[in-house]
Amino acid sequence: MFSTLANTVRRAKFANVYGIPASIPIVKAVDRFSGLSIDLNTNDRLGLINTHMIRRYCEISPLLVPMLYFIKTWAKSHDLNSPSLGGKDRSLSSYCYALMTIGYLQVGVLLLSPCIELTS
Repeated sequence: MFSTLANTVRRAKFANVYGIPASIPIVKAVDRFSGLSIDLNTNDRLGLINTHMIRRYCEISPLLVPMLYFIKTWAKSHDLNSPSLGGKDRSLSSYCYALMTIGYLQVGVLLLSPCIELTS
């Protein structure tokens, strides 16, 4: 399954496609046109639920989309967005930055509702 996913991503013309074996294997790739890095996995519904939660917060507060994009771009430009690296260079994921931003907006400036409940 893991190698099939990686081969499918390669055929879709993504660049720098490689896999990270783990308890939930991840295929990493880069979109050739936008330069956007992606991580794909299979058989892990939690990632899908988390994605729906972030999308819902972005629907509630449209300003969140450019804010999260800016934070991800800033973190990446300072080498602070590499959670899969081992050792001292390991850093936070985009998802973690998104959660911290949403948390700040909920508590610090109250721009978002306190909690979104998602059902699987």
